[in-house]
Amino acid sequence: MKKLVLVAIALILFYSGIKAQNISNPFFDQVLFRGAFGTTNWTEGWANWDPQNTNYAPANKIIPGGDISQNQVWKNSPLLKKADFTDQDVNTAFFEKVDFIGAFGTTDWTEGWANWDPQNTTYGAPTVTVPGGDISANTTWTKNNVYLLDGWVYVIDGVTLTIEPGTVIRGSKANKGALIVEPGGKIIARGTKEQPIVFTSNEPAGSRSYGDWGGLVVCGRAKVNKANPQIEGGPRTVYGGNDDADSSGILSYIRIEFPGIAFQPDKEINGLTLGGVGSKTQIDHIQVSYCGDDSYEWFG
Repeated sequence: MKKLVLVAIALILFYSGIKAQNISNPFFDQVLFRGAFGTTNWTEGWANWDPQNTNYAPANKIIPGGDISQNQVWKNSPLLKKADFTDQDVNTAFFEKVDFIGAFGTTDWTEGWANWDPQNTTYGAPTVTVPGGDISANTTWTKNNVYLLDGWVYVIDGVTLTIEPGTVIRGSKANKGALIVEPGGKIIARGTKEQPIVFTSNEPAGSRSYGDWGGLVVCGRAKVNKANPQIEGGPRTVYGGNDDADSSGILSYIRIEFPGIAFQPDKEINGLTLGGVGSKTQIDHIQVSYCGDDSYEWFG
């Protein structure tokens, strides 16, 4: 307790102009550190002991009084408000230079399955049209076909949709194609590094854009914090339940390109939406690119 008191009193005395010898008495413990704990100067580099004379740049954005009613990011980044950027844009001191790709690791874990130029990738024309509505029996989509989601396609309770590695699924822009796995339904989409499963726009190469189609929605029966919530974006699906160990299937080595279409203003389907998905659902190696809304969003 004396050490904490020392910190508070020492700072007060410092700003009051009282010298160190004034606190050289038995009341204070003599220690070798600064602050409440530790043996190093943990304030070095970020704390400011002379804010009175510090020069700050003038404000360039006014935040009026009132509510912040949507998510915001305040950050001194040169990429703010830019949807597209080049290598030159990130060649600034703001960014730390590293020798790896992704949030962690020292190897390129995207190699072989991720696509950094989906705008100019040539995909086959659809050979099978999947109309909006329910998939009501166990179904397998094979890599020798190209599938077109021609509306909102639902994998209903008790049904499993299996998608082979290397399969391409394209989404209709006109009919807002999307794939929705409902609670009790399952999707087994186990791509591989050599043969990822691709969900992409049905627009031709060079003409694709953010929000060309809906996206992939997976809902389960795990506990959620609302009663009978309907999944975001407009689909009919209500998610959640009492089974935290529920399984909605497997999503592995999957690309989702140009999703995020707006069903209504401010009601967009995300690239990958998860609602009440249980712990036995396997999800890994998912790349969402050029999404018109959030690339990933989950509700629990």
